[in-house]
Amino acid sequence: MIAIDSIVRSALATRRLPIHYYMEFLHYALKCVKELGYDSKAIINIKVVELTVDANLEVARPSDYVDVIRMGTKLGNFILELASTEKLNRLQSQYDALGAADGVDNSDYLGDINSHGEDLGGQYGRASTRLDSYQEIRERGVFTFPAGYLKEGDTVYLEYLSTGLGATTSFVHEYASEAVEAYIEMMHGKHRSSRLEYQNARREFHNQRRITRARLSGTTIIDIKRALRKGIKQSVKL
Repeated sequence: MIAIDSIVRSALATRRLPIHYYMEFLHYALKCVKELGYDSKAIINIKVVELTVDANLEVARPSDYVDVIRMGTKLGNFILELASTEKLNRLQSQYDALGAADGVDNSDYLGDINSHGEDLGGQYGRASTRLDSYQEIRERGVFTFPAGYLKEGDTVYLEYLSTGLGATTSFVHEYASEAVEAYIEMMHGKHRSSRLEYQNARREFHNQRRITRARLSGTTIIDIKRALRKGIKQSVKL
């Protein structure tokens, strides 16, 4: 890993510019790192937190949250992932002590039963509702859960993409250093050079970005062949 501060100073030395340009170059470097972090392994912007469910069966999103990667509940060393849904009420709901929503009668959920407590079935075509799910409500900055699976005080596991970096002590992968320097060069010359020079600098940045992603990708020809042949089996040929 290499510090952003080192990349900025390297860019200054390459262009023979004084330290007075440091803050401008640092600004461009942090913008580049933020963009690379959304779709590249060069920047580790993935965070994991454990959140506690409140009385309304909701958890607040972290302040540096960008997008969810996965959410679930812990079972030993495993994570039981929750499914995303769009069927829940986007307004804040109130639940009683048993986790049932106010004004909702779930007494017929199991349908008809006999004297032994056995379900008689017969509810053909009735759609089921997954309780192991969550819904992100962006306008309120929370995740909400259906009643019946989680209760107040339970802990959920959230793996999410973070806005991430914001200081010169932050680090990126060595493979990304050339891409960051190319971005600094592009932005520094955007209003100081001709249109042709800016287009060349932009092309160089995108080339360096592609090289960075290619170097960090672990996919090989063998992996591609295995994926293509995964569904193929030997059979008797007559």
